[in-house]
Amino acid sequence: PTAHESPFRNRPAAESHRMFRGMKQGKYPEGAVTLRLKMDVTAANPNMFDQVAYRVKHVPHPHVGDRWCIYPTYDYTHCIIDSLEHVDYYICTL
Repeated sequence: PTAHESPFRNRPAAESHRMFRGMKQGKYPEGAVTLRLKMDVTAANPNMFDQVAYRVKHVPHPHVGDRWCIYPTYDYTHCIIDSLEHVDYYICTL
């Protein structure tokens, strides 16, 4: 494995699916598990490493209350919103 590769990166898909169902059901405390995107850990750009997409947050959701406890990260939400709004590029100024 590379220096940026999680030791859990190559776990079987069935186990990842089971754990994701457990995340949705609230079986894990905050910070215990995340869902990562399997990306390119050998890329020169660290933004292409396996990003965290979802994490557990035990706070009421504004629309469904306590029935939902996994939330997308800010970085992952960006690509979802861009897709929904048909954005193909943007310029970020900080």
